[in-house]
Amino acid sequence: MKKESHKLYKLLGGYNRYITFSRLRARCKYESKRLYRNYLNNLQERFCTNPKSFWESVRSKREANSIPDEVHLGDTKATGGEVSSLFASHFSSVYKDSQFTANNFSDGCTNQEFSFFPSILSITTGEVNEALNSLSNTRGSGP
Repeated sequence: MKKESHKLYKLLGGYNRYITFSRLRARCKYESKRLYRNYLNNLQERFCTNPKSFWESVRSKREANSIPDEVHLGDTKATGGEVSSLFASHFSSVYKDSQFTANNFSDGCTNQEFSFFPSILSITTGEVNEALNSLSNTRGSGP
């Protein structure tokens, strides 16, 4: 109905046709937002009552989205491993070379709040097993 109204307005013009189209467009936008909000609310409720449905949703999204076999950027075509190089060349202006070295950073970190570094972290197998055993095996077990 909105598309028909828009087509009539574009074809014949007129203020009344524009007002009709404008109202239909506003109603469509409102309904779209309302339905999407309801969808998200229902999704959240379902995830709370059935955590496994979260992982089902994640899996379905993973299956639907994949990198295409062939990617184009202007006149350049890339396939397979070349895709990441094409992506990197396209976004290269966003990234800058790092001017930082580990020694420069660690020399200035004598304050206690910066004393935690993953390289000096020590975790035993027992601690990992204890943490894993404390997790519930019935709620949100993952894929």
